[in-house]
Amino acid sequence: MKTLKMIMLMIMLVMVSSVTAMPHRDARREASFLTDRMNSELQLSRLQYDAVYRANLDYLLSVDNRHDVYGHYWKERNHAIKRALTSRQYRIFKSVHELYYPVVLHETRTRHFGSLDAKRVPKKIVVSEVYFGGHR
Repeated sequence: MKTLKMIMLMIMLVMVSSVTAMPHRDARREASFLTDRMNSELQLSRLQYDAVYRANLDYLLSVDNRHDVYGHYWKERNHAIKRALTSRQYRIFKSVHELYYPVVLHETRTRHFGSLDAKRVPKKIVVSEVYFGGHR
């Protein structure tokens, strides 16, 4: 009986974690798309691009609920991006709404990423390395 309860508990934990966590592949795709968009707006150097990509990826992997969207992880992301950009680039970054606020929550509590438009997502995204970052 105890074994059955333990198995049921493990199954429930797996189901809950799979529902709330964003898959790493999706987070990489979103971070890549968002960083490419930032690159087109801000003309990032290669070092800036890498730093911004890592900040975006860490943020997207950390967002699990509505409190994370504009909470600690969002502030941490923006602080890391501010360190990577020049003051002119950062002013432009803050003025472009979908770059500064990449995640939007709707009343249905589903998450939608402001940067994602299925018609504009590249067919093939090349990531030079797999990055597991400093998220939780």
